[in-house]
Amino acid sequence: MSKTNPISRNGMLRRKDGIDRPYDEVSVKLNAWKNKTGLTQDEIAEKSGVALSTIRLVFAGRRAPSFELLRYLRIHHRVNLNTLIAGK
Repeated sequence: MSKTNPISRNGMLRRKDGIDRPYDEVSVKLNAWKNKTGLTQDEIAEKSGVALSTIRLVFAGRRAPSFELLRYLRIHHRVNLNTLIAGK
């Protein structure tokens, strides 16, 4: 049984369903951060002013984080945006 490469040709994470989503890496990092802080998606939405539906899409890797969410993460939680976005 051969292992499937989790990275696709375009450098994105490959999902089990075979669909490459450009924001998967960001969502993995955001979910790790969320689990570390103990915040819920509801709390993040309320405190950041970003709609809960948008937060859910971002954390699922189906949408890019909005400026408002990135600003909230940076100002209130000192999240390094370079690491979040570029992995550096």
